[in-house]
Amino acid sequence: MNRRMTTLATLFLLLTSAAALAHNGVEHVLGTIKSLTEASVTVETPKHTSVTVVLGPATKYANAKGAATVKDMKIGDRVAIEAKEGKPLTALSVKIGAGAAAAQADHK
Repeated sequence: MNRRMTTLATLFLLLTSAAALAHNGVEHVLGTIKSLTEASVTVETPKHTSVTVVLGPATKYANAKGAATVKDMKIGDRVAIEAKEGKPLTALSVKIGAGAAAAQADHK
């Protein structure tokens, strides 16, 4: 029984290490901005969960026009965030898409 537990623990460590390496310590957060401050953004994902990501001075921002800033983000905008894994998630880069209102206007 002890050998079986050791084998299972070793297998678990190998599998979780491989998963961490596959993402290189980066988590992707996709969704719509639900709340926003200068220090963080909360995103509602397609699975209807809320994820809060810390924004820092090293965070890079981009939109369809190129480089952007935190002030270019608005509630309702779609975003794709690459964040450093950990507690809390810390944004490395934020790609800002069209807001929900702008997307609806495009379809009219």
